[in-house]
Amino acid sequence: MHVGDDEDEPIPGLEEDTDDTYFRCFSPVDTVFIAAVRDGTNIPHECKFRSAQCYYNASGECPQTTGSNHRCMAALVKVNGLKAYALLDSGSTTVSITHDFAHVAKLKVMQLENPVLLQLGTVGSRSMINYGARTCLELGPIIDSNAYLDVVNIDRYDMIIGTPFMCKHKLVLDFDHDTLSIQGTQLTMMTSRQEDLMLAKKCALQVRVPCSEGQQTRTSH
Repeated sequence: MHVGDDEDEPIPGLEEDTDDTYFRCFSPVDTVFIAAVRDGTNIPHECKFRSAQCYYNASGECPQTTGSNHRCMAALVKVNGLKAYALLDSGSTTVSITHDFAHVAKLKVMQLENPVLLQLGTVGSRSMINYGARTCLELGPIIDSNAYLDVVNIDRYDMIIGTPFMCKHKLVLDFDHDTLSIQGTQLTMMTSRQEDLMLAKKCALQVRVPCSEGQQTRTSH
């Protein structure tokens, strides 16, 4: 990642809002997903399929793609009044936030009586969601005064906006114009440079939290 010496580009902010409420509850058998997943019950069938194949193809290279094709849709979302660097992920069925950002935003985190299984994007990659929080979420014209967030470990981003929120508020992702449409309002997504600047600032603002004797030092973001 290369960050230039020019002045920071403006990052799309948050303006007019309307009132709305988003609510999600879990049952003990619920599972939420991040990215493309496979049902664990299909694994034996997949193993049989793989063992029946004969892979005698010639070797090859993975095609190279440009940086613009690697970029995901990201925006700033206000969480309890604090702007969070959020990924808009149509492959995720959870709206989640990191432990560190929940701490910085002073969210009232609760331990779930019914922990939820979190299935990641590869076979066998699973985790558990043991904590959640309710707070105010603001994105464009949307004000969600009692939004539920899963509190999980997320890499790179502060939070993930998944399909429950997108479907509830009719979000439309336009990769051709790099915009997000919400209730007739067009929001410009963060550029690659803006994301690089955001990540650089996150790294620069890392704070070493003093620890008691015998404990390891913890880094908060």
